[in-house]
Amino acid sequence: MSDQALEVVKKAALRLLHFRPRSESELRQRLARKRLPAEAIDRVVVWLKKERMLDDEKFAKLYALSRIQSRVFGKGQIRRELSHRGVSPALVAKAMQSIEDFDEFEVARNLAARQAVRMKGLSPDAKKRRLHGMLFRRGFPAGVIFKVLNELLVSHDKEWNEDE
Repeated sequence: MSDQALEVVKKAALRLLHFRPRSESELRQRLARKRLPAEAIDRVVVWLKKERMLDDEKFAKLYALSRIQSRVFGKGQIRRELSHRGVSPALVAKAMQSIEDFDEFEVARNLAARQAVRMKGLSPDAKKRRLHGMLFRRGFPAGVIFKVLNELLVSHDKEWNEDE
């Protein structure tokens, strides 16, 4: 393997990491997709880890925090996304511990309340079905979803029944 190949891989890796943090698995996949030499990829990944520019634990924690703050997802969805990005189950568990104080119920309730306002004219059953589906797709657990829907149904009972 030539120094030139190593330099090409290093530049490509740094460019990818410049846009956003990535897991080791993601970075390896992206570099392999460019048909770069596997040996050079391995050496660059070792170098990046040594220089602390590639750290799956830090990536998982940052990713989990950003998903909570920017996209309003439940912990289940965040777990699935981290696993999909090649983060080990142990590091996924650590990342989930770092967001332990995240109140899924409060977040789900606020999200559902905002969405419910947009559903004027729908029957209460249709609203519940749509809200349930939206919360489920965002990774909220069933217990939280049903608690949120029951609370919304009680607090918005008159409004929801007037829409029919």
